[in-house]
Amino acid sequence: MAHEEHRAGSDAATVDHGHDLVNWVKPDSADSLAVARGKPILYDFAAEWCGPCKKMTKDVFADSATAHWINDSFVPARVMDRSVEDGKNSPYVTTLIEKYRIRSFPTLVVAQSGRKPVILAGYPGKDETNRLLRSAID
Repeated sequence: MAHEEHRAGSDAATVDHGHDLVNWVKPDSADSLAVARGKPILYDFAAEWCGPCKKMTKDVFADSATAHWINDSFVPARVMDRSVEDGKNSPYVTTLIEKYRIRSFPTLVVAQSGRKPVILAGYPGKDETNRLLRSAID
């Protein structure tokens, strides 16, 4: 599968992540919800220990205008790496990490049927993240 890489909430599947305002769904529900809603999936690959992940959450996902746009434009699914805390990930998380060749955190993936995934590895700042997310679905 080819990848394009850039360096730098009412369902039962909704996951609460505290102060951020994005309506995250469980990763294993994202495909069916994307089909039902006719929207691309925004995967947020992150880890609890990841400082840049926390910065992205504070800057991007806790910003009300940005979170509202993400909720309207995507089926957002947070994929938490638990390999440090638990020694392994669930099989589904492992499959997603391998499928999108995730090598660092945070990594955002926009997955849309019929299009190659757009991958943003790292956190280049709020403005660049927003620009890349918008360009991924234009």
